[in-house]
Amino acid sequence: MKWSPVIIVFGLSVWANEDIPGSFDMSGFDRFPRSWIVEFQSMNESQPHEFVVGPVDKMGQEVRFENSIRTEGEKVRITYQIPSGYKLFEVLEHYEKQVSQIADKLLFQCRGPACGRASIWANDIFGIRLLAAPNRNQHYLAASFTVGEKQSLVAVYVVERGNKRIYVHVEQVVTTTPVEFDGNRDFAEQLTKRGFIEIDGIVPSARGVLDKGQLEQLGLLAESLTSFVGQQIYVVCHVYGSLGVDVLLERSKVCAELAAERIAEASGVTTVPFGVGPMVPTRQATQSRIELVVPSRLRSE
Repeated sequence: MKWSPVIIVFGLSVWANEDIPGSFDMSGFDRFPRSWIVEFQSMNESQPHEFVVGPVDKMGQEVRFENSIRTEGEKVRITYQIPSGYKLFEVLEHYEKQVSQIADKLLFQCRGPACGRASIWANDIFGIRLLAAPNRNQHYLAASFTVGEKQSLVAVYVVERGNKRIYVHVEQVVTTTPVEFDGNRDFAEQLTKRGFIEIDGIVPSARGVLDKGQLEQLGLLAESLTSFVGQQIYVVCHVYGSLGVDVLLERSKVCAELAAERIAEASGVTTVPFGVGPMVPTRQATQSRIELVVPSRLRSE
């Protein structure tokens, strides 16, 4: 394993707002304006990695992931410090916007205690003390990107420490062998069995809008739902963000109406749009998403 030297820069005015010598940004992903690199590591040879895509916990000395991806590839780890004067939500919006615009797939997103204990992320997952923060001030994004012809798994961890300093930690694994994601396999069968399903790979924008490609994907999935003709399928849209609840509820209603209309057109089933904004979070899914629910088929786990 070959890592470049790790240099920590904080508390020294001579280095203020300057990147660590030899460090660089990951390709295709913009840093927050005027932030600077305070820690940097680069692995130049392909190695096995555990890429976290779920909340973390710890039992004794053992760190546990609710979900992770085992893969191999070259890895870069970058920690940025954000200039004073910015709010946490501004930093989050910067990175969430990039993920929504250029990611192939959002793999996981969490905020606050839903991510697990912040001390585990800082000390056990990343091993960077600068990232130690209150549980409520942590945010994690994991997504898959295509840069050139190569697949990258990218994790973004944003924290605001008790001293109000904000740090962003970014990790990129350029996979040796591309990881395939197909959460919509056996789509109709899963909906029949469980009575509900989250649509994988379709993440509404912060405005509750679905683009042309997402609507086309919905149409293709809906073609498998013909067995539900004569039943009502509720199309539930969740939209999260830093805006007020009333705004997010309205935007999720727009999202639900768009999705419901497309599904009905493609399948002939009766759909009922239902926008819940940020009001129905779960420990596994505090992120914008679309779910289908058939009340008559719901089963308790």
